[in-house]
Amino acid sequence: MSERMPTRLAKEPIIEAIWELRFESRVRSVGDVLPGLVYKELGAKYPRWTRTLSWRQLGEIAESVFMTTRTYVDSNVLLAAFRASEPWASSCLAVLDDPRRTLAVSEFVRLEVLPKPSFFKREEEVRFMASVLDAAENIDASYELVQLAFEFACKYGLGSMDALHAAAAHVARVDELVTLEKPIKPLCRLREINVVSLYRLP
Repeated sequence: MSERMPTRLAKEPIIEAIWELRFESRVRSVGDVLPGLVYKELGAKYPRWTRTLSWRQLGEIAESVFMTTRTYVDSNVLLAAFRASEPWASSCLAVLDDPRRTLAVSEFVRLEVLPKPSFFKREEEVRFMASVLDAAENIDASYELVQLAFEFACKYGLGSMDALHAAAAHVARVDELVTLEKPIKPLCRLREINVVSLYRLP
């Protein structure tokens, strides 16, 4: 070849570049300082630049946006939420309306909150309960669940329905069971489940 390859192009072909730098430092804020140092040297030639999020920052954002608390709702929470006159109604409604929660219920919750208003033709109450129950994750009853309820009842002195709720929450591996039972009640003593009592003295 008679022509020599140019050592420098007259017009640079790179329009946009992405680069990544990884390092360890004892100074936590060094990652914020470094882009400024680079921009100081190259800013005149490359005035437009965008800083992307790190994988850790993306993870934190995803967790805050997409990760929800799976909450098993006790029947008394639904009943109090519907009866606005009760002192705990606002706290119960806040749980039901919390977008950071995924609600879970069982057939035992349905059995406690729907038959009576259905029988007495309390249509508004039926609609309220059905809307919550249909939107929530449903935990099916099973022989194993009933056996676990029996074990919980014997271990903690639970009433039959509380034992069934506790077993359903445990089987579903929810993050918490929310109830209006007083903190001194047997249900709140369970160690296998995180039980959160909304009960407060009026």
